[in-house]
Amino acid sequence: MKTILIKSIFLSLCMIWFTGCNQDDAVETIGDSSSQLVIKTGLSQMASLLKSGPVSDFPEDSKLGLFITNGNLGDDYSSSASRNILSTLTGDIWKQNPAVNLYEHNATIFAYYPYNSSNINGVEIPVQSGQTDYMYGTHTPGQAAINKDNRTVNLTMNHALTLVQFNIYKANYPWQGKLVAIRIYNAPDKTVVHYSGKLNIQTGEISDLAGTDRTVQINSTSLLMIPDDKSTDEKDYMKLLLIPTLPTSLRGEVIITFDIDGKEFSWEVPAGTQWKQGTKYTYDVLLNGNELRIGEVKIADWINGTGGNAFLE
Repeated sequence: MKTILIKSIFLSLCMIWFTGCNQDDAVETIGDSSSQLVIKTGLSQMASLLKSGPVSDFPEDSKLGLFITNGNLGDDYSSSASRNILSTLTGDIWKQNPAVNLYEHNATIFAYYPYNSSNINGVEIPVQSGQTDYMYGTHTPGQAAINKDNRTVNLTMNHALTLVQFNIYKANYPWQGKLVAIRIYNAPDKTVVHYSGKLNIQTGEISDLAGTDRTVQINSTSLLMIPDDKSTDEKDYMKLLLIPTLPTSLRGEVIITFDIDGKEFSWEVPAGTQWKQGTKYTYDVLLNGNELRIGEVKIADWINGTGGNAFLE
C-alpha cells in the first residue's frame, strides 16, 4: 500500500513539473515572437557613378557587414546573429545571412563596406589607403525605432577615407605623354600620410595608424595616355583614396610624383594642406612643355571650398 502511495505522489510531482516547464516555454515563445530585419541603403551626398575606386551606388551582389546592437557596438542585440552579419544585395533587396530576427526591444544597426568575414569587432575594421572605398553607416536621420513591429531600417553610408583625384592634360608637349604611376608619400622623417589603420564604424574615427612609411600609389603600364584637353568627366580622373590627414605644417612634408614618359615629375604639397574624411580633392594637372603645373584645387563633398596653386617641375 505504501509503495502504491509513493508512486502516486511521485507521478503527481512529475506531472506538475512537466506542466510548469511547458508553461515556461510557452511564455518564452510568446516573448520571443519576432520578425526579420529588412535593410535599405543610401550613400551620403554622392555624385554620379565613378568608373573605379569610389562607390556612388551599390551594384548587384554588393556586400555589407552588419552589427546588430542595443545602441552601441559591443552591446549585442541578441546572443546569435548580431556581429558581422553578411548582407548581400540580390535583386535590389539586401538579404542577411544568417537572417536577423527582431524582437520587442529596439535595435541599432551599424554597417560597413566592403564586407570581410574576419571582422568580428566593429571598432577595429582594418582600412588601407589605395583603391578601396571603405564606408560606414547607421540609421538615416529621422528613422523610426527598429524592432519586430518596424523591421525596415534605412542606412546612410559615409565614406571613411578621403578622395584625391587628378585631372591630367597636356599642351605644347612634344612627347607621347604616357602616364604609368602616381605616388603620394611622406618626406623623410614625416608621418602625415598613413597607409593603414582601424575604423570604428560607430564614430567614423580611424586609429592605430600604422605603415606610415609606405607609399600610396596607382600604377600600370597603360594607366593613361595624357589627353590634349582637360576632361569634364570625373570618370577620366586618376584617383587615390587616403586615410584622412592632419594639416601639413611645412611645404614638402608630403610629396606627389607623376611618372610620365620615363621621367618623374615631383610636387611638394603646400603647408596647410589637409585631406579630410568623406571629402574629395580635385587637382588640375597641366603638362606644359617640360613643366608640370598643378592649378586650383577643387574641394567637394563626395564640400566646396578654397584651393591653391602649385607648380611641379
